[in-house]
Amino acid sequence: MHRTVLVFLLLFMLIMLSAISGGPPVQTTGAPALGTFAAERTCSQTNCHSGSPLNSGGKLEILGLPETYVPGTNYPLTVRLTSSQSATVPRWGFELTNARLSDGVGSGTLFPSGLNMNLVNSRAYIGQNVSHLYAGEHGSVEWQVSWTAPDPAEGPVGFYAAGNASNGNFQAGIGDLIYTVAETTQSGSVPVERMTWGQLKSRYFAAQP
Repeated sequence: MHRTVLVFLLLFMLIMLSAISGGPPVQTTGAPALGTFAAERTCSQTNCHSGSPLNSGGKLEILGLPETYVPGTNYPLTVRLTSSQSATVPRWGFELTNARLSDGVGSGTLFPSGLNMNLVNSRAYIGQNVSHLYAGEHGSVEWQVSWTAPDPAEGPVGFYAAGNASNGNFQAGIGDLIYTVAETTQSGSVPVERMTWGQLKSRYFAAQP
């Protein structure tokens, strides 16, 4: 009897560790409904993490996103999660996606930096893996990603992320803190230098040997 219970406990722990290494459930960023895409839930709404109101005692940020993007340009981004989680060995996680505001389809190309990535319904989802849980750290953690803007421009693009500062007990329920953030970058254009025909000829002849 005791041996059977031990086997079940070991299997449970293996399943939990596998789930953590695989990152968060896909499509739990809290993104709003866009076009034909339904609004996405967060982990606090799927009952796998709960305990406090959304965004309690901290914040989730997407740093490095420009107000206006230039088509084809690569932008390094930082997802920063700050939390008052006071558990002895907290574990940290996040999931990020983006979408055109016009129809909800993913825009440009997201690149993970040693993180997990999934492609679902024309959207890319980046999240933590087992080597980026920052187990035992307190205060604030960061994950690095990058985004290459679409070329040509596709109008405004929304970025949506959810973060989790869990208490690290590997159990669904109270004690975990969930955060969300939404940012938008507007479409821009490649800068064009204006000049007269005379200026163009002068520059051409000046460049001749």
